[in-house]
Formats: sequence, C-alpha cells, structure tokens
Amino acid sequence: THIVITSREEPPISMHRPRARGLALEIGPDHLRFSTDEVASFLNGPERLSVGDAVASALHDRTEGWAAGVQLAAISLRSGRSANEVLDEFTGENRYLFSYFAEEALRGLPEATRQFLLKTSALDRMSGSLCDAVTGGSGSSALLEDLALRNMFVVRLDDRSQWYRYHHLFSEFLQSEAERDDAIHVPELRLRASEWYEAEGLVEQAITSAIAGGHFERARSLAETVVDDLMAQGRMAQLVSWVSRMPEEVVAESPSLLMTRAWTLLLRGDTASTEQVAAKIIALLTDRVGGDPAESEDPSVLTHYATCRALQGYIDVETGAGAAGLEKIQEAKRTMPPGSEFSEYFVELGEGIALWVCGRVDEARLTLRRVVDESSSPFLHVVALNCLAQTYVVEARSAEAERLAASAIEYVAERGAPNMPVIAMSHNLLAMIAWQQNRLEDAESHLRRVRQIAPGTESESDLAWAAATSLGVRQARGDFDGALKSADDLGGIARSTGSQLMVERAVALKIKVLLAAGRVEDALLAATAGLRPFESISMDLSPSLYPLTEVVKAWVRVYLATDRLPEAQAIAERLLELNAGTGAHTELLDAHVIHALALFRQGDSDGAVSAISKALAIGEGGKFVRAFADEGAIMGDLLREVKASGREMGEARTRYLRTLIAACDGEKAATGDIAAGPLLVTVHTNGAGALADPLTPREKEILGMIAAGSSNNDIADRLVVTAGTVKTHLNNLYRKMEVRSRTQAIAKGRELGIL
Repeated sequence: THIVITSREEPPISMHRPRARGLALEIGPDHLRFSTDEVASFLNGPERLSVGDAVASALHDRTEGWAAGVQLAAISLRSGRSANEVLDEFTGENRYLFSYFAEEALRGLPEATRQFLLKTSALDRMSGSLCDAVTGGSGSSALLEDLALRNMFVVRLDDRSQWYRYHHLFSEFLQSEAERDDAIHVPELRLRASEWYEAEGLVEQAITSAIAGGHFERARSLAETVVDDLMAQGRMAQLVSWVSRMPEEVVAESPSLLMTRAWTLLLRGDTASTEQVAAKIIALLTDRVGGDPAESEDPSVLTHYATCRALQGYIDVETGAGAAGLEKIQEAKRTMPPGSEFSEYFVELGEGIALWVCGRVDEARLTLRRVVDESSSPFLHVVALNCLAQTYVVEARSAEAERLAASAIEYVAERGAPNMPVIAMSHNLLAMIAWQQNRLEDAESHLRRVRQIAPGTESESDLAWAAATSLGVRQARGDFDGALKSADDLGGIARSTGSQLMVERAVALKIKVLLAAGRVEDALLAATAGLRPFESISMDLSPSLYPLTEVVKAWVRVYLATDRLPEAQAIAERLLELNAGTGAHTELLDAHVIHALALFRQGDSDGAVSAISKALAIGEGGKFVRAFADEGAIMGDLLREVKASGREMGEARTRYLRTLIAACDGEKAATGDIAAGPLLVTVHTNGAGALADPLTPREKEILGMIAAGSSNNDIADRLVVTAGTVKTHLNNLYRKMEVRSRTQAIAKGRELGIL
C-alpha cells in the first residue's frame, strides 16, 4: 500500500520512523526548485520566449529557482519589453509578485504574525534572539520554525534551526509593506538590530545595519574600531562600501575613515587624490590637537599622522622623488608609537620599497623580509612578497621572482582566500614573466585570473598592469590590432587615475606596437601628441628618471625608425651609464638592445655584436625572449651576426641564441608563440603553393624544429624517438619538398608559407 500526501506545509504527523526505515520518499522545496537549465527549458519550451542563457541565469538568481516566481516572470517577459528591463524591475514590488504574496502569504495571517514579518523583513538573516530584540517581543524561535514548516518563504540556514532568512523576493515585498505601515518605524528597528549585533560581537553586521537605518554617527564609531583589522586582511572593498554610504560630513570627521579613502585611492594609482586626502587628515589632526600632530602625546593622533607621512613618502617614491620619499617614511617610522601592528608594518613596507627604488637593494630586501616574517597581516604579507619578487625581476632573476609570487598565491590559498584582491598583483607578476619568456599561454592564464580578481580590488593599477602585459602577448602573436586595443584600454585606465605619467606610459607602449606593425608615421604622431618632448626630460639622476624610462625608450625607438641614429645611440649610451651598477638589469638589457640596434643600423656590426652580446648575458639567466624578439626582423639579422662572429659560446648560450633567432623569425611571419625549451617555429597548415605530396603533421613538426636550429638528437629527445627515426622523417620531407638540405628545406618552407 502506498500513501501519497501533498501539502503546502509539512504534514502534522510523525515521520521519524518511516524515515529511519527508508519507507518515506519526501519531495520538498529544495527538490522542486528549478535549476538554471530548467528555467531556460521552461521559458523556451512551454512559454516559447526564446531567452538566452544569461537571462535564464539571472532569473534563476532572482527567483532562487522558485517555480511560481519563474512563471510570474514569464508573464512580464511576454509584455514586449526587453529582458533586461523586466529583470531590473522584477523585485518584490512587481505587481504580479505583489498580488501573489499578498494573497497567498499574508492574507489570513494573525496580525501578530504579520507584524513580525514586516518588522523583521530587513534582516539579512534571523535568529530567535535577534528577532526578539528587533520586535520587542518573545517566542521568535518557535515562530520562525513554524513559518519554515509552513513554507512561508522562510529558509533554514543550518540544521539546528538557529538561523533563517526570507526568500529574497519575499523580503523585498515585506520591506515595501513595512515602509507603508505608519505603525512601523524602520530606522528604529535597524538600530535595535545594530545594538544586538554589537552585543553579540558581530561588529560588521552592526555597522551595516546602522548605516541602513541612517544612524551614521554610530556606524562611524563602530567602523573606526575595525578599520585596522579589515585593512590587515586586505578587505578594503568592505570599508569602501561603508564609507561610500555615509554622508561626507560624517566621514570628514574621522581620520580612520579618511585613511580608508586614501588607501583606496593609492591602490587605484591616483596619487594626486591620495596626497589631497593625506593632507586633509593632517589638517584635521592639527586642528584637533591645536598644533603639530607630531608632538602630540595621543597614540591615535601619532599613528594617523605617521601613516599619512608614510603615504606622502610613498607618493614621492612613485613620482620619482625617491630620496625625499625615503626621508618622509623614515620620519614616519620614528614618529609611529607602538600599539598598531598594521600601521607599523605598513610604514616598514614603505621603507623597503623606498630603499629599493633608491638603489639600496640589500637593505630593501631585509626590510621587506621582516614584513613577510613578522607581520600577522595577510595583506601586508602578500604585498611584501610581491615587492620582494619585483626586486628580483629588475635583476632579471626570473626564477626567484616566480618562486616568491607563487608563494604568495599559495599563502592565500592555504587560508581559504584564493581571490583576496591583493593577489592580483602576484598573478600580474607571473603573467609578465611568462610573457617575457614567451610562454604566452601561461601568461594568458594568469591574466584571466587577474581579470577575475581585479574588479573587486578598487585597483586600476592591477588592471593597467594586466592591460600592458596583454598588449605584449597580443603583439607577440602578431595581433597588432588587438595590441593597439590593449594600449587604448591602458590609456583609458591611466586617464581615470589622473596620472599623466601613466598616460604617457600607455602612449609609449602604443608607439612600440605601431613601430612593430610598420606604422612609422602613426608612431611619430603618437609620440609628438602624447609624450613630453624628449628635451624636457632630465637625464642626470637615475632615481628621478626611473618613472620615465618607458617614455625615454619610446623616443629612442622613434629616433631609430626615423633614421635619427646618432641621437638614438647617444641616449642609449646615457641610459647605460645611468643604470650601470644599479642592479637594474632589465633596464640595462633594454639599453643594450637599443644601443646595439643603433650601432647596427649605422653599419657598426662589430660594435653591435659586442653590445647585443652584453644583452644576451643578462637575458639568458632570466630566459628573456620578448626583449629581443619584439624588435622584429632586424634583431634576427643581428643575432645571426653574433652566431657568425665566431665568438666562443657555451652550449647553453648557443641554445639560447637559437631560441631568440627562431622567435625573431616568427616575427617575420607575424607569429610569436615560440615554445620554451626545445624550440618550434610556428607551422601553418594552409601554406601557399601546396606540395603535390603534402607533408604529414609529424613532418611539419620536424620542419619547424630544424628551422629553430634543433639537431637530430634534439628532435629525437623532444619527440621521444630514435635519431634514426628522425633521419627517416627528414629523408621523406626532403623528397616531398624536392630539396637536399636543411637550409633548402627551411627556405622552401617559408616560400610555400608552411613556416
């Protein structure tokens, strides 16, 4: 015998024994909810609405899979308005939903229950104790459980029936009803909730509730108690959310909340606005103490003052005044009182960065390592690791840099926070290194992670960095239109920060792409319109020149392309002088490259070979490829001069040289994805002038390898076959291509468009 019971509510009979004996089949609300696919099937099947996956997914989120809600939404979708309009307006106040909830949920309820629903409607989640505090009543736990059993759009959040929430649409409906009920004073209810949260130690919820109720002074006082903790965790987005919802006059009276704003602006790369906020904080502190904040005996005043001075110092460092910035940061360190770990180690972090920019690399690394080892802040730990990684990047020590950036990613993953906003910096570092080493797929993988994380960081600098690397990847693939779009994206981000220097860096990278694409006149126009005149740039002091190096190198490339070769050579030689002995090996590498090209263009082959050999010595350790290959075909010719010069080179240097020549040859064919390790030249499957007896995929693969300079043994190792098998493939390849040597095979492969 089978008994079927259907009911909106859980039936008032004991089900414990049938459940325990496996005799009961229960189908509840969770089973009846539509999945996203089922929402799409329903709308596109019976309802014949032809909606896309995005609309179905959005509607599933709004309705939480509630079938009746999907049906009511379908009615609105048939109105002829766009799906986006319908979704935007599909709230608890939608007329179909309003009628449904009023008739099916509220009608017939006791007034006390109705009042309970309205008074608790604004709570994100509910417990019996919280609801008692908000309503001023008692017995809320039992009432919540009863509502859940009756399926009154109340959802249990745990198995112990302690926490509940309303269905989102039902909550919106109840809130609109509460606003219309003169007997209900919503701000007072939110204040009670805030007070309960605070008493329970749930300060963040207390702040959110206070803001929602318009109790901004209370919200400010509570927020000031958690600012350091949230900043230490890297949760700037939460702080920004609170600050953005408070009136300006309330925020303006709080050094802590103003500091949150300064941090956010700094992360965005808006140094000018950061400086303004820091100055405003110092003015506020000065007014409060009636004099110099640095002489105050109040630890809170000293902490805020020292942090502001450190911020100002960091801005100096970023804008080229490294020595002045270091002095301010060290002043802040002396002023900082004990007691605020986050602020103390933030100043320490700033000191490490300033020391590095000023060329005191060993001291910088010791300082940054202290932050990593001693600070309990995940945010500062990750930033310090990334800064340490950058000190190795500029020395072309890619392996050490990769290890540190990867350890930062592992660190946040171990703490269950793989999407901590600051970790975008680590992925940017790894993407940049992978691009420079021509591991383009790895670079794109890390860039995808940046794009997933960065929108929540409030950091335009992360997005700008990703755009710059994306530009490089696209250029490496020969996608010049895509690279120019990345340059435009970078320019847009730069303009939004108000930083002229960032804007010029974007123009400099765009010029590099235009020149690679052979658009010399466009590059010259871009330089004239978008860069400061070269004559206005001081070439005297390396620290002040540091932020402008991309601009300087852009002018050198323009001079090379427009046959102003002696000027290009002179600037390159000055860059070599300025960077000599600084440890900035990547800058030296670029300077050697452009110096070599200037010499080579003027017919000084011996000088060019000597100069590019110095670049090779730097690039080999970091496995750099793009620094050479991005210069195009002329670099391939120069590297062949090195190969033909008879200079003594070890096996590793010889392999590295073959790698670079292959990459430069790839540039000629507008392709750039040269594999790391044993190299492959990109092979096109549809070449012009097809052979009568086409090459097999394996033969094409081997043709690519011999074009990259691989020996038979190299190829055998790569393909895991014998050298004899490779020779057989080569003989077949020669026969089909009607050639008798490797050189002839490579030439014909290019002629036919196979390579």
